[in-house]
Amino acid sequence: MWFPLSIAALLAWSGSDLFSKIGSRPDDKYSHWKMVMAVGLVMGLHALFEIFVSGVRVTPQDLLRYAPASGLYILSMILGYVGLRYIELSVSSPICNSSGAIAAILCFIFLGQRLNAWQTVAVFLVCGGVIALGIVEAKEDPELRAQRQEKANVKYARSVLAILLPVLYCLLDAAGTFADSIIESTRHAIALNVLFAKGSLAYKMKAVRPKVNGSGRIRLLRARHPLIDPEKVVPTDILLGQDFDTLVVTGPN
Repeated sequence: MWFPLSIAALLAWSGSDLFSKIGSRPDDKYSHWKMVMAVGLVMGLHALFEIFVSGVRVTPQDLLRYAPASGLYILSMILGYVGLRYIELSVSSPICNSSGAIAAILCFIFLGQRLNAWQTVAVFLVCGGVIALGIVEAKEDPELRAQRQEKANVKYARSVLAILLPVLYCLLDAAGTFADSIIESTRHAIALNVLFAKGSLAYKMKAVRPKVNGSGRIRLLRARHPLIDPEKVVPTDILLGQDFDTLVVTGPN
């Protein structure tokens, strides 16, 4: 099943690069901001679909919890599209898309997650590809580069800003993925902590898991109040719904 999904992901990423290349119009200085708004609109529509059609429940607490990761993703996207004004997509895209490898390394170092053999090979391939791209870019003939850019009707100049923006995209996107992993790990850790706390309390109380029926019968044997000292409380048997369905309880409580 993983192979068809990999092909689908490859086609989706290729389509996004095609969208970036078509949308980066040198004659329109606002083209990159238009791409940011277009992508934001699509993401917003997808979020609305998940909430109102798929039934995904989103609370204000969820929005606050995921705000750091979302902010990093949005900021990286903006820098990535703005960076296309200064660097070619064929150079920018591999650098930006290496963020997954950076995120995997961060999770490996700080969260104790382990990489299997295939994941390790993938990280080395991505890092090696980016390094090789830098070497090829550095050795390209300036005249050939100028001819290629003139044919494409664009001009890019080597500068710190040109390489800084895709690198910042890579680091911020990786940080967003890492923050997402921390948020999810924290959520699961809290859920497990609650379950273990319930189990520990039930063990100390010598509690018994009740069996719920739909016939309206209650049968509690040696039941006692959980907050009263078990050495002082008097256990009580409560039977209701079988031989009789009315029970009158009297006393000071």
